[in-house]
Amino acid sequence: HDEMFGDFDGDGRAELVFWNQGARTLFLADIPPDPKAAQPWPLTVIYSWSTGREHEGLAKADIDGDGNLDIIGGGRWFKHESQTKFRCTVIDDAQRFTRSAAGQLKEGGLPEVVFVVGDGRGRLKWYECKGSPEESDSWIGHDLLGYDVVHGHSLDVVDINGDGKMDIFCGEMHTPGAGAECKLRVFYGDGGGGFSEQVISVGIGNHESRVADLDGDSDLDILDKPYTADTPRVDVWLNTGLVSK
Repeated sequence: HDEMFGDFDGDGRAELVFWNQGARTLFLADIPPDPKAAQPWPLTVIYSWSTGREHEGLAKADIDGDGNLDIIGGGRWFKHESQTKFRCTVIDDAQRFTRSAAGQLKEGGLPEVVFVVGDGRGRLKWYECKGSPEESDSWIGHDLLGYDVVHGHSLDVVDINGDGKMDIFCGEMHTPGAGAECKLRVFYGDGGGGFSEQVISVGIGNHESRVADLDGDSDLDILDKPYTADTPRVDVWLNTGLVSK
């Protein structure tokens, strides 16, 4: 909880990155030439912790602008330095047990990062870098709502309305979660750090909901499903209008 693929060591081949909460470790697994063969995938330890809240959430982006993909998760970001060595930079240690997303929320400069508590209560915050991304003090957080999100287990940074500016998508779980008050939201970005909120639904649970073009009309739609309440269930929200750029 969680996993993602990408080329994180710059060798031109994809790797699998995953958290193992039991081992308190973030691993990178090299994919062998025959991934279907019954053999262990070689593992590299990216990061481990010994005390405090467990870590989760993964996203990928070129955080420092060097042309290489970096790893975001657990309130941190991880840069490959050499061989099996990765550098860890804390963005916000209070955001260990969170969902993660990243993208160009403010036009120009380095990507921004978004964290929200996926299993519990906490603030939905986006972070911009004002200085060196390898310095924790350079990361400035902004609270989007001013109050807690409850089990915000769905999170992404995408251009929902097609205006060329990145938006934030976030959905709350029902049970466990906010129950009848759980919300699916989109925060439309203006490209300068401002956001306007739209509530898509209330009372419909979201667990790992996704944004994609579901009907082939070249805009982004939403696919959501609950965790436990009202299962089995799948809801589709079709995007019926884009903003002219």
